[in-house]
Amino acid sequence: MVATMTAGRPRQSEALHSLHGTRAHPPSGDKASAVEPGRPRFPVGISHEARRLFKALCGLLEKRGHLTTGDGELIRLYVILHDRQARAQAALEKEGEICEYVRLDSSGVAHPQVKPNIALAIAERAEKQMVTILVQLGLTPRSRDGVKSVGQKAQAGPPQPGTALYLLKEAEEREREGQEKENADDSDNNPAID
Repeated sequence: MVATMTAGRPRQSEALHSLHGTRAHPPSGDKASAVEPGRPRFPVGISHEARRLFKALCGLLEKRGHLTTGDGELIRLYVILHDRQARAQAALEKEGEICEYVRLDSSGVAHPQVKPNIALAIAERAEKQMVTILVQLGLTPRSRDGVKSVGQKAQAGPPQPGTALYLLKEAEEREREGQEKENADDSDNNPAID
């Protein structure tokens, strides 16, 4: 016997909601962000190749509608890591992944040892950090849909009946009406003296 999993209850129609006196939950996938769009400034002290990559990443994020001025530091870190990874990769291609190092024992005698190239660890660390930054920027297939578009502010409608905000607004409205009624009664009882 094979058990099948369902994704939850099917959505009720508006007619069924009105019959039961309930409301449909608003869809939960608000993709709008209150952050204003903008292009970050070019960082100082990066290589020409890093500047080109910085510009390309900014262009890609801007085209998708995800670029803000606050993304500059994260993109700067990415291009620095990209340069570091490229230098480590060049060293790996030149020296190989396995290197022979000379180690001296306690009496000063040299012993050759075969170990992984130090540049390999540098390249791997840089690649891992680069992937993390790409995920944060929404530039991977899995994280692409999770990034909110900038410059589109969410439209706040009136509070839904039954929510705490709705009840609070109703109480404030009743209190205001009561005060206006008292003020009107006071003005009727105390005519102005001319």
